[in-house]
Amino acid sequence: MKNITLTIACLFLLGCKSEKEAEVTTTVETSTAIPVENRNTSNSSRTAVSGKMEVYLEDLKTLEDTSKGNPIEVFQELAEEYAAEKIDISKDNFAQALKTASKYKHVYITVKNHTIVKIKDIKNCKPSGSWATCVPYATGYIKKGAMQYREDYANNIIGRPDTQQRVMYLFH
Repeated sequence: MKNITLTIACLFLLGCKSEKEAEVTTTVETSTAIPVENRNTSNSSRTAVSGKMEVYLEDLKTLEDTSKGNPIEVFQELAEEYAAEKIDISKDNFAQALKTASKYKHVYITVKNHTIVKIKDIKNCKPSGSWATCVPYATGYIKKGAMQYREDYANNIIGRPDTQQRVMYLFH
C-alpha cells in the first residue's frame, strides 16, 4: 500500500512539473510579430562564414584578443555580413525573436557597441518581468573601459528594455 501511495505521489509531482513547463512554452509563443531581416536567400557567401567570424562563433572569449579598436564593433561588422538573420529586438518582439532563434546554432545579441552576449541554451531560461518572456542563459562581455566577462541570464547582461539598439544575430 505504501508503494502505491508513493508511486501516485511521484506521478502527481511529475504531472505538475509538466504543466509548468507547458506554461512557459505558451508564454514564449504568444508574442507579436517581429521585423526580421532574412539573409539566408541564394547568396552562398552567407552560409560560408569567414575564418575570423567562425572563431568568434565557437568561442566568444576570442573577442578579448581583438587588437583593432572595439572588439564588439569588429564582431558587429562581421555579423552584418555573415549572419543568416538579423533581428532588432525590443520588449514587444523579444519572445518571438527567441522562438526564431531556437532554429539556429549560434545566437548573439549586441547592445549598441558596449555589450555582447552569446545565448548558451535557449531552453535554460528564467522568467523576466521587464522583458515579458523567459530569458535564456548567456555568456558575454560588457565594455566599461576593459572588457568585463559575464555569465548570467541574458536580461542581467543586456539590461532592461529601453531606447538603446539591441540586435540579435542568428547563424547556422
